[in-house]
Amino acid sequence: KGYTYFNGIGVEKDYTKAVVFWEKAVELGNIEAHNSLAICYMYAYGVDRDYAKAFKLNEVAAKAGVANAQCNLGLLYSKGLGVYQSDTQAMYWWEKAAGQGHSDAQCNLGLYCLEKNATKALYWFDKAAEQGNVNAFYCKGLYYDKIFDYQNAGLWFEKAATRGHEKALERLRDLCSRGLYYIIE
Repeated sequence: KGYTYFNGIGVEKDYTKAVVFWEKAVELGNIEAHNSLAICYMYAYGVDRDYAKAFKLNEVAAKAGVANAQCNLGLLYSKGLGVYQSDTQAMYWWEKAAGQGHSDAQCNLGLYCLEKNATKALYWFDKAAEQGNVNAFYCKGLYYDKIFDYQNAGLWFEKAATRGHEKALERLRDLCSRGLYYIIE
């Protein structure tokens, strides 16, 4: 029922009701409910934002192998939200999720690697882009922009921008305004 209310499937969308059902499911030990309730606490859906609670809930689900919780746990560690900041822990959890094919975790790994190991960054961006992850398209644009390959940067920014990625649109406009990329209609 939590998913039903959260997504508004056959009922009016109601995050508060979703939280109530997920809290009951957490009490019963449902691992997926840990992940769903953690998202509510991370983004203030039906509850006040509470990163410490989000961390605890994500940790349970992540240790049980839920890829989305692993990705979110990595995010919390990377930013020090609800837990101490640790790039090592962030990478650990993102690698776990990426190994399960989680495209957001793959993007996060790529972004983390971009300054240190561009080849490894591109590997992760490619993995996520293969799954159609729009943020990966943008990240591939960043990669090519970093190595001054403006033609490929523009192609990837354009792919992301046509799918509604605002930052990609800004980067695309910048490349075009500097005469480094041309959109051919």
